[in-house]
Amino acid sequence: MDPEICQAARCHGFYLPEHSTAVTSPTTTGHSPMPETYSSLLNNLQEVIHREGFDGSVPQTKSRNILRIGLHSLGSALWGDDLCCRENPSHGRALTTFLYGLRAMLRSSLSVAVVTVPSHLIQVRVCAVH
Repeated sequence: MDPEICQAARCHGFYLPEHSTAVTSPTTTGHSPMPETYSSLLNNLQEVIHREGFDGSVPQTKSRNILRIGLHSLGSALWGDDLCCRENPSHGRALTTFLYGLRAMLRSSLSVAVVTVPSHLIQVRVCAVH
């Protein structure tokens, strides 16, 4: 990519200690909220989508590009997921809940996301039939 294009692009980062909130994500259903990591990330993404004008519910006054979101190693210890599943079993489905929330957010905005997950989260079953 041309360095001039990279410099002209507005980039947003997410670092949990800077965006830490005790807000329960609206995508959770009742009993147990998602871990703070995921709910803070969803809230931050929603703020960026709204602030930068990628909200699909707002009439577009000018031609917009698409917001590109990249989430690396989601579900790894880096995100606190490995730890919270052992410490709090009610968060065992936190990653799945987060992905459903992210999907809903993407559907209602001019955004796309690329998400990578660690290979240990992908289980492959090989069954031999005799």
